[in-house]
Amino acid sequence: NVLIANGSGELLRVATRVYTSGSRHLVTASPTFASPEEMAGQIGSPVKRVLVDKEGKLDLEKMAAAARWAGLIFFCNPNNPTATVHPFKAVADFVGRVRRESPQTAILIDEAYHDYVEDPNYGSAMSLALEHPDVLVTRTLSKAYGMAGMRVGYAIAQARTIEGLQRWIMTFTTNSMAQAAAVASLKDQGHIDRERARNTEVRKYVTRFFNDLGFKTTDSQGNFVFVDIGLPAKEFKEACAKQAVIVGREFPPLEKTWARISLGTMEEMKKATEVFARVLSPEELGVGSRKSDAAAKPVSK
Repeated sequence: NVLIANGSGELLRVATRVYTSGSRHLVTASPTFASPEEMAGQIGSPVKRVLVDKEGKLDLEKMAAAARWAGLIFFCNPNNPTATVHPFKAVADFVGRVRRESPQTAILIDEAYHDYVEDPNYGSAMSLALEHPDVLVTRTLSKAYGMAGMRVGYAIAQARTIEGLQRWIMTFTTNSMAQAAAVASLKDQGHIDRERARNTEVRKYVTRFFNDLGFKTTDSQGNFVFVDIGLPAKEFKEACAKQAVIVGREFPPLEKTWARISLGTMEEMKKATEVFARVLSPEELGVGSRKSDAAAKPVSK
């Protein structure tokens, strides 16, 4: 029931290759993690993108409707970049509906940010992956475990589903040092507990910072915050870079006003928010010159 890979990214690409084709499309949210969509483009599989709702959550009703005759649905939970999460019951209902209405469609539920979730209604979909054929959950040790450079990810699914994916996995996909580090990390629950507590504290601080200034954020359940800054993400990123703070890439189609802020330590984020305050100040923005309501609200350091 377990398949190890060179990071969960390999598993996302392999699942797209196994389940989609020129006649079987990929269903994905917009915006979400782009690896499956990029792979679909490389192999010529059609893609149906479903815009997230006004709260930044995956629109499960529209994604289920788009699943008819699809090869694969990519369900990122929590979603990257919006950081929103769906409760276990909603995920279970979605899987059940798709299995009834389009039983030939596989469902990949990516839980890369699982360890950061604080929502009490959330639950891993691993039990669903073991219950249903062609439903798989992917995880990575790149996030809370801090092993991004060592590339260890894994999938959980029924044995037959795992066998179908195994044929496409790269031979000798993980190296010995990565395997040893992964085993040690999985035994160190104390590290995960401390990392979750650190992230929760910093996430509350950064969310409160933006909300106090009048900027809307989604309900983040990851190690980043998605915020409506009222100006293009590229412009915001470039302005912050001039003051030695790096903000990540843009996420179409919401890049015209929304930006994803990765979370570091509390010390790092206090320095970063000082820069954000200056960049988003009325003087910098030129109050009255922008249409965004968020950008026109008073900002102080």
